[in-house]
Amino acid sequence: MSFYRVKTARAGTTLVVTLWLITIMSIFGIGLARTSYTHYKYAKFKMDKVLSLYAINAVVAKNKLERMGDLTTAYDVPSELAREEEYEAGDVKVIYSMIDEESLININTAPSSVLMNLPDISKGKSIAIASSTFKPFEVKEKMLLIDEIDEEDYLNIKDAVTIHGKGRVNINTCSEETLEMLGMKERLVDLVIRYRKGEDYELFSADDRVFETTSGIKDAIAEEYSLSTGEEQDLIAFIGKGLLSVRSENFRINAEIYISGRVVDKYLVVIGREEGSKRYSVKEWNQR
Repeated sequence: MSFYRVKTARAGTTLVVTLWLITIMSIFGIGLARTSYTHYKYAKFKMDKVLSLYAINAVVAKNKLERMGDLTTAYDVPSELAREEEYEAGDVKVIYSMIDEESLININTAPSSVLMNLPDISKGKSIAIASSTFKPFEVKEKMLLIDEIDEEDYLNIKDAVTIHGKGRVNINTCSEETLEMLGMKERLVDLVIRYRKGEDYELFSADDRVFETTSGIKDAIAEEYSLSTGEEQDLIAFIGKGLLSVRSENFRINAEIYISGRVVDKYLVVIGREEGSKRYSVKEWNQR
């Protein structure tokens, strides 16, 4: 009986130890599995970032080459820009568009009389921007250093302004709103847009028209529509003040990178023509 009890006790102890070891190994196994999964997730995250970077670089390189191959170097028009295109390789897909950065108001060069036409910008705020000691702004966010400009002001105007270029707005690519912000009167804005759209009043169609030279803007409109003396003088003034152009040197690429159908990165990249060259280089690179 004594032997039996000892044997039973030993068996019970062995069972307890075994269960204890199983418990310890289970906890260790779960921890290892979690560690492995964490390592896997981290490795995949890093790989996705690498693939994303390759993808955006490919898109930037493609658009640089297309701009270098532009056959109409004297002027730029909306049809030359990517409205929304896709670049796809395996599980990686990029959806991107390109806009003319010089279709926007340049906050480094625009006078306060133009800046005050930006959304919700008062005369005082426009003077503060125009006379800021922080100019030239290397990034748009630098406007927030101005005491009179708060985050709400910045958010209201950030999509309407640029820091790139020499301050001349491309009349071929800009919006009606930008022309109005320049101070152009409503009827003259309508004539500019109507001229660009052609007879069918639709962009990106066969009868679209182009302003081929800055000096020829007034005459081109006058050939199609009746201009008052005041409207002719306004156009001459806009051109004389260096507010209008027909050619651009800086373009913005907005891109979303998808991997296996999931957005992993968003980029804003500005490419610009190098001085005295057809080559383009990156002027701004933002990962959002």
